[in-house]
Amino acid sequence: MDAAPAWIQAIGSVLAIVAAAYIARGQIRSAAKLEDQKQAAVERKRLEIIKALMVRAYGLSNDICRAFETLKHEDFDQVSPLLMIDTRDALKNLPIFEVPNGLLALDVLSISHGMSELREGWVKLLEALKLEQPIESEIEQLVILAREVRTISQEAMKACDQEISERSTKPSTD
Repeated sequence: MDAAPAWIQAIGSVLAIVAAAYIARGQIRSAAKLEDQKQAAVERKRLEIIKALMVRAYGLSNDICRAFETLKHEDFDQVSPLLMIDTRDALKNLPIFEVPNGLLALDVLSISHGMSELREGWVKLLEALKLEQPIESEIEQLVILAREVRTISQEAMKACDQEISERSTKPSTD
């Protein structure tokens, strides 16, 4: 009979240890889940910035394509070399190794370079026009590049949407 209180105390101690381990495990899981949510939120913000820049690149390249398709003066006025440089600079300033998708990181680099090339091509075209030089080859090269930038930026926008969606609907790790 004297051993019963000792056994009850031992069983209580073991149960307390098990409960403490279970609580600690739950806290570790909660902390890991919170950290995953924070990381997903940071990545979503990065992806939203990239998407916004890709939307801008798409619009700028599309402006060039539309200008040469319609040949309307107002469409040519929409082309903005300064905005091309601004977009290029913004893309170049992105921390490329923090882009959460490798192919999207390559698209960022490609579009950055493409914006620079589009601006240079547009400036060359304007200079050739002023000097009354033949412009057919400049136009052809510029339109080909604009279409390429438009296609890449459009695919990058889709990739951003998919990546954002994945980070918005991550299943919980409970």
